[in-house]
Amino acid sequence: FNNNTAGGKSFGALLQYGMGTLPDRSKTLSCVYNSWMHDGLPREDMFGCDDSMRRMSERFTREGIEIIVTGHQPVGDAPWPIRIQSQNNGDKSKHCTILPCDTSFSGDTCWTRLEGLDSSESFSLGRGSLASGRGEVAFSEPLIYLNQATQSVDSVNIHGCLSDGAYYDTGNIIDLHDEDHLVPGQKLGQTAFTDKDSGDSKMGMFWVKGKVGKSHLVSYGEGFNV
Repeated sequence: FNNNTAGGKSFGALLQYGMGTLPDRSKTLSCVYNSWMHDGLPREDMFGCDDSMRRMSERFTREGIEIIVTGHQPVGDAPWPIRIQSQNNGDKSKHCTILPCDTSFSGDTCWTRLEGLDSSESFSLGRGSLASGRGEVAFSEPLIYLNQATQSVDSVNIHGCLSDGAYYDTGNIIDLHDEDHLVPGQKLGQTAFTDKDSGDSKMGMFWVKGKVGKSHLVSYGEGFNV
């Protein structure tokens, strides 16, 4: 959008401050532009070791932070919760949730089947006729419910439509009562899956995004592919 008015130039400069690159694609320094993700997965330097997770948990507990909801960078067709266990007296029911919600490239999500598990066959409907990377069907809405008396977070629900056209509702992703012991926001671990392009069997580090009906939505990313 080309706006050459004084106000337009000032607004454009503010937007540029929040971008990672200049118009010529060179990098720019910014204290605004950051991400919880790296190479398609939650950052290993932050969430990959116990010491880093402990430091974050201690800081969140000290500051009273229960949930952080952010954009950037794209995480597929549904928000990607990251669970930080609380260090508060060892109470496993207490934790902080980081919720990256950038689904702007939902239409580019690739579906696969995990080997050895009862996983359904799904296909992305792509971008359709839209120029937007989101596609024509995918959307997500996180709903955060607070306790009226204490203002603490009672529940975090995510609902919407995935890139395959299936509507979903995760229920409360911070509820630990899960008979399958697959906790939203934590690693499922290294899991074999079938690459749809080559048909080869590959290994990937999958994370649990939430429970959808009787199944779980898990995700793996590599580079710009999710």
